[in-house]
This record gives sequence, C-alpha cells and structure tokens, in this order.
Amino acid sequence: MAVDLKGQRLFVPGEHQRTIEVIDLRAGKVIHTITGFGGDPRKTIYLPEVDQIWVGRRRLHIESLQRQLLRADQNDPADRVRA
Repeated sequence: MAVDLKGQRLFVPGEHQRTIEVIDLRAGKVIHTITGFGGDPRKTIYLPEVDQIWVGRRRLHIESLQRQLLRADQNDPADRVRA
C-alpha cells in the first residue's frame, strides 16, 4: 500500500484481482482501477518528488493516469478507467 499525501490518494494492491485500486481519501471511494499486471501486485511505492507509482519493478506515471481520469470524468464519472 502507498499513499500520496498531497493528492490525497491511496494506492492499494488488489492481489487476487491483479489490480491497483486508487482511493480518493477525501471522498473515501475507489476512483480508478489499474489493470494489466502479469502477476499479483504486492509491493507498491509512491515517489512524490517525481509523481510516480512503482509496483514491483514496473513504473506507472501519474500524469498519464490523470489524463485518463479526466477523460472518464467527461464521459461518465462512475466509469472506472483501465491503465
């Protein structure tokens, strides 16, 4: 599990679903589901200085996730976006 204090987000591995759930700490709900992991994601690290999530050896860029979230909000705020 990793936390983004500035962005008020929590990144929680869904090991058996092979996902990372992004939780909005202010709203207390899942706002994004990241999929596409070949195995069960376990080790999640957030690096605030470069705004990146590392899951095992895989680096995820927050900027691309934010663009996807914005597109989803414009279509349907209830939709979950796949990264």
